[in-house]
Amino acid sequence: MVEAETYQAALAGIDGLCWRATDGEPVTNPQQAPAVPVAAIPPADLTHFFEQFARATSVSDIDPKIQLEGARGCWWGEKHHCTFCGLNGSLMGFRAKSADRLLAEITDAVRRHRTLDVVFADNIMDMGYIRDLVPKLSELDWDLRLFFEAKSNLSFAQLRALADGKVTQLQPGVESLSSNVLRLMRKGVAAWQNVRMLRDCRTLAIYPGWNILYGFPGETADDYAEVVRQMSFLRHLTPPEGCYRVVLTRFSPYFQDPSLGLINRGPSALLSKVYRLPKQELAQLGYLFESEKAGIRGEDVQALEAATRDWHTNHAGRRLVAIPDGSALRIVDERSPSPSEHVLKDPVETTAFHATLRGRSAAAVHRQLEAAGLSVSGEQVADLIHSWHEQGWMFRDGDYFVALPTGLSYD
Repeated sequence: MVEAETYQAALAGIDGLCWRATDGEPVTNPQQAPAVPVAAIPPADLTHFFEQFARATSVSDIDPKIQLEGARGCWWGEKHHCTFCGLNGSLMGFRAKSADRLLAEITDAVRRHRTLDVVFADNIMDMGYIRDLVPKLSELDWDLRLFFEAKSNLSFAQLRALADGKVTQLQPGVESLSSNVLRLMRKGVAAWQNVRMLRDCRTLAIYPGWNILYGFPGETADDYAEVVRQMSFLRHLTPPEGCYRVVLTRFSPYFQDPSLGLINRGPSALLSKVYRLPKQELAQLGYLFESEKAGIRGEDVQALEAATRDWHTNHAGRRLVAIPDGSALRIVDERSPSPSEHVLKDPVETTAFHATLRGRSAAAVHRQLEAAGLSVSGEQVADLIHSWHEQGWMFRDGDYFVALPTGLSYD
């Protein structure tokens, strides 16, 4: 008995350890000490992976990718943990390798394995890499293709730096095109910023992988009605890979705080089919859980899914591009079987259009026109922008409008 107590006391003294007491009950020790610094983690040795990959006949037609890690944790989650996200758990604290170390790991892995595709496992990119890493990557005489996860409110200048630094794919965590739903998620971005990101990625030849999530407590049909109506405007941009009801995950705020509205109904039904264990034990083991449906349902879900499918079906070969033509701006619209072309010549129109590249309210565009010395009333500006919205050249998010044509740079 004394030995068992001594053994249990020893286990209880190890930070973050999950173990079973002598009575069979699981115990999770709190994480008191800081997480291991990434500087103390040795570089990944991918030798065995590439050797086994070369011998595997089942993947003979697939090109392998180098998988590296630049950072752990989530700097956004430290401040505003997204309500649905169950990643990181007790190790949310963000820590990142230095740019010089990561550059050395990239170059060493590429030389060693003769592979140009590099995928980063980071939950979120260290914003310092835009300043310290990607300029050095842009100087390499290699046709690298890098993948990062990042927040979706990156500026055009930041995205351009990533493109110059060989980043060809991003997972920007768009998740929704409704600002109210994004607030329910605690994403820290607005819908117009997400649309701007998709447009700028198309301009800069970066592929953004993203999904639409729905089913959040507090969302309503009104949050989706205008989004669904405008999704046909976006056919020239990269569509979501899917449209899914949010899932309850361990460690997420929804899981930890039932008052947020996602009611836990026990471990995933799929897990129950795989493991023949008592439900209570499965609840201790699982990451995914069943929950009562929240938010939209029925016809509203069907409308959202149908608009997503339509986007996929009608995306290939579609274009909406703005082309500078001297002081004028040529808008080429090839989103439908009947292409059209329009030329904006009036300085009020061209200046107003450029202003909406960043995302602006009509009132803000009016102020920008006045600052440029262009005499026009606020009502005229509002009418102009609303007419562009009806033509599908603008995405509207409340009072904000963001231009949809690709092809233009701005700072």
